[in-house]
Amino acid sequence: MDHYAIVVDKKGFIQIDELNKQAYDAVFNDPDLGLKLSREAFNDSVSLKYSKGIAESKLQEGWCLLIKTNYEEALEALEKSLKGFKDLNNDIGEMKALNAFGVLYSNISNYETAMDYHTKALELSIETNNNERLISAYINIGTLYAELEKYEEALDYYTRATKILKKTNNQEQLCVCIINIGDIYENQRKFDNALAKYTEGLSIAESINNKHYVCNSLTSLGKTYKNIGEYEKAENYHLKSLEIAETLGDKLSKAECLTNLGTLYLANNDIDMSISFHTKALELSKEINSKYYEARNYKKISDYYEKKNMPLEALSNFRNYHNLKIELQNEEIDIKLKSINIQNKIEAVKTEAKNQREKNEKLQEAFDRVSILNKIGQDITSSLDLETVMNTIYKNISTFISADLFGIALYNKNTEEIDFKYFILDGKRKKRSSNPLHTEGSMAAWVINNGNYLFMNDVKAEYIKYVTKLIGDNTDKTNSLIFVPLTIGTSVTGIITIQSYKLNAYTQQHLEIIQAVGAYSAIALENSRIHEEIFKLNNIINKEKIELEKAYLKIDRLANHDILTGLPNRRLFIELLKQELRKADRQKTKTAVIFIDLDDFKLVNDNLGHDAGDKVLKMVSQRFVSTLRESDAIVRIGGDEFAAIICNVKNKIDVEKIAKKLINKFNNPFKIENSKFQIGLSMGISIYPDDDNTIDGLVKKADTAMYKIKSESKNSFIFFEK
Repeated sequence: MDHYAIVVDKKGFIQIDELNKQAYDAVFNDPDLGLKLSREAFNDSVSLKYSKGIAESKLQEGWCLLIKTNYEEALEALEKSLKGFKDLNNDIGEMKALNAFGVLYSNISNYETAMDYHTKALELSIETNNNERLISAYINIGTLYAELEKYEEALDYYTRATKILKKTNNQEQLCVCIINIGDIYENQRKFDNALAKYTEGLSIAESINNKHYVCNSLTSLGKTYKNIGEYEKAENYHLKSLEIAETLGDKLSKAECLTNLGTLYLANNDIDMSISFHTKALELSKEINSKYYEARNYKKISDYYEKKNMPLEALSNFRNYHNLKIELQNEEIDIKLKSINIQNKIEAVKTEAKNQREKNEKLQEAFDRVSILNKIGQDITSSLDLETVMNTIYKNISTFISADLFGIALYNKNTEEIDFKYFILDGKRKKRSSNPLHTEGSMAAWVINNGNYLFMNDVKAEYIKYVTKLIGDNTDKTNSLIFVPLTIGTSVTGIITIQSYKLNAYTQQHLEIIQAVGAYSAIALENSRIHEEIFKLNNIINKEKIELEKAYLKIDRLANHDILTGLPNRRLFIELLKQELRKADRQKTKTAVIFIDLDDFKLVNDNLGHDAGDKVLKMVSQRFVSTLRESDAIVRIGGDEFAAIICNVKNKIDVEKIAKKLINKFNNPFKIENSKFQIGLSMGISIYPDDDNTIDGLVKKADTAMYKIKSESKNSFIFFEK
């Protein structure tokens, strides 16, 4: 090759490196663009026989396919990348490829294999003394442990990464690591430690002006302060986070902030503020098609209407929440089944080099299994009746796997009891009593507590690894068993078990079938439970609709009227006065407020007792009502104090006439139990808008005038004087 050709190749290499860099930058933001650029880099690398470019382009292609969840093609690309870097003795490239493998296997829930790849990357980074890759390995292993809820191990690896990062200038990675540590403490309910880490993360994020990290830190602080009951601080942080999310145009973060604020106000019993934020969050969630936040907000809005005694609205929102929850759960099942299918295919691909025929058989077997499982899933989820669902589960499992004992148990988290709803022994349906979660020797309890399956082909030799003794039906005969947890999200809702009297009765394939069926079963059983709750709620609503309406009217009257006299109370007085003031503004008239105190009423109570006093108060109320105009209002403030709203007056003369009319009316004594009592009226008057244009001001000034006249002369009235 001549000198000119070499120069052209070097320029080509530089262009390929730039393409790979652009592909790397696009991996998370635009994986389709990243895929296009990486494949362009690969083709150019092949043309120029640029080995490093080939390995690097396959790495970026693998990442893009991984982000797009195209795991089979991602695996193929990453295998070529890893081999290319190994052939070049490129340690950094090899560690990056190992890291990508770890993430891929973690995404398909094969955590053991994921840990193997991350550990290999860790060992190589230590061997080559590469701090940058060592940090990545620590963070990846910490993240994996966090996903497995092994928080102490996760904390250990995040802490190792942090120590190294504090000696570098990589503040963004340090910020992420610190926030991750805060999340660990939050999950452990070590709230003081979590707050310290989130505050540290916030400080770093602000120092590097990374608003996304600032937003995340503020949200985390808000959640933690809410958890420890410091609602004012929680509100402050969530509002700041919301402001930044709006500035960034980050609608998903904004939906999270609005939802968090709604939940916070509900916890603080500010129901109206809560519904306001949940409604805004719901609208935004629909706009960005976030089913998770949409479901959460429908549930909170349903809870709001339930607290407000509005069952129809509560039921409508609960149904929307329920439908979205089913959609999310079905998507989760599809992902689980997809992961199972992918792992089956991966295993089949690994054996291809040894035996092509065996590979084809396994691929066909995997395809058939998924097809069968899809059919079983459709059968199981086609009904909402609990008994029908359980019969369908048993019928489908027994078609493929023989069992001397079969059981479905549901776990009640509130009572911490395990209830075998469906139990077949030697082909016959049996009844089983409920067991406490902490029953010694219960394998069902072990599975629920640990969230993991049990698989034994020699029970008497293996049980001691899990329980101290054997309990249950026919334990002396049982030699093989499978217990699988039923899970919704991260919560275990029950178990399915099959058991056989034979040794070595079950295979790994049987376990996988039960696990896959269990995924469908968990959803179907949960749907049945929710359906039953909705059915009961509908019955209650139908039976109590009239009673609820009566109760609402009664409650409304009790809340706004004095129980003794039937007159409006102080609460309704304020509302009536608001309405009259608005009316006065529209009609350009005046409104008077008269505060009234009964003179010498105490003599009635002292001489005849409180029962007689109550009768006099009723008579007083009737006299007020009969004297005032229909357009006016009289209310009982409390004790022997009343207030009148005199509307549509032009001047003081109009009000004075009414006040004199009341005094004249009350000049007639009250007769009670053969006794006569003279009750006078001390009245203080304020006029809107002459004396004040606010409700509080009018009330205070009328009250002031009333006390003045009572101290001076009694049984008279006086206007407020400035």
